[in-house]
Amino acid sequence: MARHILRSLSVVLSTALVFSCFNPVVLAEDEQKNETEQDVEIEQVVEPEQFDSTSIQYLNFTLEAPVVGTVVSLNDSPDIYNLQNNRPVVSGPEAVDVVGVWVTGTVGPNWEVSPSDPSPDQAVPFKGAIESGMTYDVAILVIPHDGYALADDAMYIINGDQIASDKIYDSTQGRYFGFSIESVMPTVEPVPEFTGMSVTLDGLVGLDFHVDPHGVDMQGAYVSFEGNTIEDQMNVVGVPVDGELLYTIKIAPYQLGEEITATLHYGDGESLVLTQTSGCDYLNAVINDTTSSYKPVEKNISKALMIYGYNSQVFLADYNGWTIGVNYAAIPQPANSDLSEQFDTVASSTNDIDIVDAGLIDRDSVASRLIIGAEITLVVRFKLAEGVSDADVTVNDAQKSSDGYYYAYFNNISAGHVSNLKTITVSYGNSDATIKASPMTYAHRILSNDNSSVALKNLLCSIYLYNRACSTFFPE
Repeated sequence: MARHILRSLSVVLSTALVFSCFNPVVLAEDEQKNETEQDVEIEQVVEPEQFDSTSIQYLNFTLEAPVVGTVVSLNDSPDIYNLQNNRPVVSGPEAVDVVGVWVTGTVGPNWEVSPSDPSPDQAVPFKGAIESGMTYDVAILVIPHDGYALADDAMYIINGDQIASDKIYDSTQGRYFGFSIESVMPTVEPVPEFTGMSVTLDGLVGLDFHVDPHGVDMQGAYVSFEGNTIEDQMNVVGVPVDGELLYTIKIAPYQLGEEITATLHYGDGESLVLTQTSGCDYLNAVINDTTSSYKPVEKNISKALMIYGYNSQVFLADYNGWTIGVNYAAIPQPANSDLSEQFDTVASSTNDIDIVDAGLIDRDSVASRLIIGAEITLVVRFKLAEGVSDADVTVNDAQKSSDGYYYAYFNNISAGHVSNLKTITVSYGNSDATIKASPMTYAHRILSNDNSSVALKNLLCSIYLYNRACSTFFPE
């Protein structure tokens, strides 16, 4: 049904102009004028009682049709003015107040007297759910403002239709009229929908936010992520996957406790907060799920990642002087995060650096370390054997420093690949020397050393167990 725009109120002002003609006034001789001239006075007369109020001759209303599925309810008061949950939306001119109530039956002359307990010939306030394909009646009460009065023959137009005189009733409260209008189906504008999360595992932890566009044009859409320590990921563009868009924020394991607000920006300035959550919230939801939505291997990798995140936060907070809860949101300590009973087992399950010196490398100079932060970086250091000149050899993947050592940096190693060996080759003629190392060869040396810190050992064991879980989840 077309909606009619509310027109301006037309007000007719009733005034009376009375023209009175008087006899000519005789003037003194020196004041006399041409005897054909007459003095005529015109007097404006306004009858005081009859014209105190502005008479309203024409009113134009807009009534919104009842929407299918809307539930109309009544409160305890029988007063029509207090039937707040039963009112249709009626718009009218500013010179009147309009009160409307959905009713069952015909609007009668005395309906307003007792709407909660009407007599049989009166309308009853309607309550219930609006149904499709039905016509509903509304009783509309028009109350003029002070200084206004409704003309006896006032014309009422609602949604473009004139109200018949047999539908108009005067009361002590004002003037009622009845109108019928068909129900309409709700208009639902499509909006994108946040459908869930997943995790992408690489050097960093990727929290994926899934969005179903529902037919909305997502050209130029992006997600802003807000939270402590992640200010550099504000305008992330979605990647299409199976009819959805994935918006991914990359965080370090020690940032799993950070609460992140993900807001989708799309269309002409539209925005939608997808969710407020943290990596811990998501992982705990997986770990504690009882609906069989997740496989045991998925639960295991989630547990391993939580332990890895917690132990990395403990070690790095001590190493870097962080205050947990200030610099980074605390990751709640997961069960079984103390891995001290597994130090020896993990040490025996890993290997030391594999060195084939071929007389070209000083075996005792070979060492490694890890840079553990947002990503894992393996650093391998070595010297050439005594008597071997730099000019005589070709060294792959390493550069010589001013301290006389060669350094090789292997960046962005994901925890799922920390056992993969990185190879450095030193060649001389037909001879090749090799150094094969990985984060786990470094872990072997630390876990085999009684003087290494417990926090570092816990972290390296966490990385090892996370690597095992990833290997099961993502078999090579």
